[in-house]
Amino acid sequence: MHAFTRSLLLLVLFFVTAKAYGQGATIQGKVVDEKGQPVDYGNVLALRIGDSVMVKGTYIMNGRFELSGIDEMPVILLFTTFAYEQQYYNQPLQADKNGVVDIGTVTLTTRLLKTVEITGNIPLYVKEIDKLVVNVDGTILSEKGTALDVLKSSPNVIVKSDGQVVVPGKGTAIVYVDGQRVATTDILNAIGSRDVKKINIIENPGPKYDAQGNAVIEIITKKSELEGYQGSVYALVNRKTFWSTQVGGNINYKNKKWSLFYGMGNANGTYRTEDTYYRKIAQPSVVEMDNRIVTDVSHDLELANLLKAEYRIDTLNTLFFNYYGVVNDWSSTSTNINNIYENGLFSGDISSHSTGQPASSGHSFTGGYSLMLDTLESELKFTGQYTFHDIRNVDVIDQQIDFGTPANGLLQSRSTNRYNILSGQMDFGNALNKNHKLDVGCKAGIVSNESGIDFQEKQHGTWVVDSVLLNSYAYEEKTLALFGQLSGVVKKWQYMLGARSEWTVSNGRSEVMKKTVVDTGYIHLFPNARLGYQLSEDLLISLTYLSRINRPAFKDLDPFVNYIDTLSSFRGNPGLKPSVSKQSELSVDYAGIATFSLGYTRSEDPMYLTVEKLPTENSFAAVVRNLKASETYSVGTILSFEIGKWSTYNSFTYAKNSFVYNEGVSIVENTRPMLFLSLYNEFNVFKDASLELTYEYVSPGADGLFVLRPYQSLGAGISAKFFKRKLVAKFTGFDLTYREIESGTTQLNDFYVDYSSKTDTRTWRCMLTWNFGKLKDTKIKDETLEGDFDRIKKN
Repeated sequence: MHAFTRSLLLLVLFFVTAKAYGQGATIQGKVVDEKGQPVDYGNVLALRIGDSVMVKGTYIMNGRFELSGIDEMPVILLFTTFAYEQQYYNQPLQADKNGVVDIGTVTLTTRLLKTVEITGNIPLYVKEIDKLVVNVDGTILSEKGTALDVLKSSPNVIVKSDGQVVVPGKGTAIVYVDGQRVATTDILNAIGSRDVKKINIIENPGPKYDAQGNAVIEIITKKSELEGYQGSVYALVNRKTFWSTQVGGNINYKNKKWSLFYGMGNANGTYRTEDTYYRKIAQPSVVEMDNRIVTDVSHDLELANLLKAEYRIDTLNTLFFNYYGVVNDWSSTSTNINNIYENGLFSGDISSHSTGQPASSGHSFTGGYSLMLDTLESELKFTGQYTFHDIRNVDVIDQQIDFGTPANGLLQSRSTNRYNILSGQMDFGNALNKNHKLDVGCKAGIVSNESGIDFQEKQHGTWVVDSVLLNSYAYEEKTLALFGQLSGVVKKWQYMLGARSEWTVSNGRSEVMKKTVVDTGYIHLFPNARLGYQLSEDLLISLTYLSRINRPAFKDLDPFVNYIDTLSSFRGNPGLKPSVSKQSELSVDYAGIATFSLGYTRSEDPMYLTVEKLPTENSFAAVVRNLKASETYSVGTILSFEIGKWSTYNSFTYAKNSFVYNEGVSIVENTRPMLFLSLYNEFNVFKDASLELTYEYVSPGADGLFVLRPYQSLGAGISAKFFKRKLVAKFTGFDLTYREIESGTTQLNDFYVDYSSKTDTRTWRCMLTWNFGKLKDTKIKDETLEGDFDRIKKN
């Protein structure tokens, strides 16, 4: 009943607001230049006579405009465009019986412009009031490889080995690409780093975003900005443990109606991962197990595609379509050695050699329609998304067990996963006036996961199914969400008040167990608020409060057993519950140059990886479980400035993490501080050459049951441009000290665990890029550039 009532209230609000737009007069007309040619783009503003306060505004597109909802008459019209002089229209306006005023044709005069060459670089990082903007295009990050690689190198972001994205001091984050949420970070491998324009790291997301996660990361891909076409092709060579190559390119095209972008890339090569697991059991005797696993994955085919299309029906109406696709065909080899000791003496080992054929394909389609209602960013938008992702793998395991009497075994594992996402969303942003805006919307979605595992053993030349490990699982989650948000400025005060309500119903069934293992439904309300005060022109202080939810990942819900060997395994947990968190933050910002923040986050039932000793045997299983609670106190500082040819950005976050969990009948607390440091420096050595240095450091700290070891990453790059900047050559190195290693320990009542995961992060890369294109000549007035360009150097 609650959900239905909120839906009804939202629809009433929407139609009342929409009706208000339909009232008043409508002013329309044509806009041409001195030659009678239609003016492509611009704005028309209706100003109140006497004080010139704006009443309404709209766009000029292809020489026409329609300004509706004018409830104050008479008005003065102001025409503003990029390439023409401003012009006022103050003749009497007479509406017909339908309330339409047709002013006929307005002729604009071309401005006297002076071409300015922009030779500087957009800053890599820009701190805004509600987010950190990472500018990827044209920086060292654009050469990282994929969007996932860029995310791993972004400040205040940690991408863990299991794909989970964490913002230090906040917790788990969810990822959006061009406004659409992605179900798994694997899809980010379908987007080349050269196709990414920027990344927004939003530590305090508002109610318009899904309530999942404690932070939001938006990846914005490129689109056409100027008429004509522009593109690039690239080729690069990597040296990691092995050699690898990547080739690809992209092209932008734009005319008066269409904007198109297409990017593709293909990678080939072999990548290595080294994992170690050490376990020590104290009872009844001291038993130690020491696993070392080396895995090489050969990328025979890794093809990624990105297509974006936008069609402007007229000045206000736009249709859009996006497609992301990735196809992977790999082969893998893995060697595992597990040495077992008892009371300090070697007692035997288990070794295995595995060969696999992992393959996956993912496709995401997004389409929609947007209607711009005025120049104050009022917009009505409908969006639909369908995504499916298939993962398949066949592993053949040749295992040898030697505890005095050698024994061989040949095993085979087949696994499949298919994720499906279908969602529809409506967003309505109503600019009440130039200082206040109301955003409302709703979203409905269905997410499903169908997975299966088939484990077989070869006996007397025949594959025999292990009925204990055979399983298949079907999971479905339905969500209905409603949100509303009011934001604005009152003198020196800035505010945002909003809430999001989500109704979720989930169901999971094990086909082998022939029963439902997940059957739950819940409604949550997530309030959000932000209040800021402008102490001076450059100094802003703000206070934020929000509530979020973190739902289990599909693979953590699968009730499957994935064996490393007969003594070590990973197991799913269909009984996982979602975690709800509450966050508050006080921040002080000085002109985007320096930011200081204090934050607090508390989560109930947080989900973290645990290690369990199986009853009646000395084997271990890694399982994600709900802990009792977690708390984080954080202090953050950001410093960013430019001195001559030197640009620098520095981010520091100190967080004290505390995790409370049940260990048998006892309640245990794991509390540790953690320091996250990110440094970036750029030196514009010459006009067309630059040097970049990056460094990241994560100190020891608490992570669920584990105490993490520190790790660090040092990167450097040098680039130069030739042939009128059409050819760009870059030589870069990532993780030069080879210290970006995820590792940690945990000490429980009756056993101790130590793990380490070392991947191919150290990379030497040489890359060549050729830029081409023909754009419409755009002249820039010789004056200070505003907005995002205010820090670009001009010669």
